[in-house]
Amino acid sequence: MSWHEVGGALGVAELAQARGSSVAEAAWEYAAGRPAHLRRQPGEFRWTCPDCGEVVSDRGPGGRSPAEDEQGHAEGCHRLAAAVAAWLVQGD
Repeated sequence: MSWHEVGGALGVAELAQARGSSVAEAAWEYAAGRPAHLRRQPGEFRWTCPDCGEVVSDRGPGGRSPAEDEQGHAEGCHRLAAAVAAWLVQGD
């Protein structure tokens, strides 16, 4: 799921609106336990990729490619490839 989709599942839309942030940022803040605006400082949310089984260090929604934001996927991970492909389509 994207951070936006996670935010929808968590029901953080009102929280995001109150903070003046995106739903994706509010979801990452909830999961990582830190404000998204502190990204200049190290911060990440770790999760296990259901496709490749590796622990991924996710830096949150930043408008960068998932290949940059999700470090730790195994080479050839199909989930990461699909996330990058979806990210590229959004940029068109």
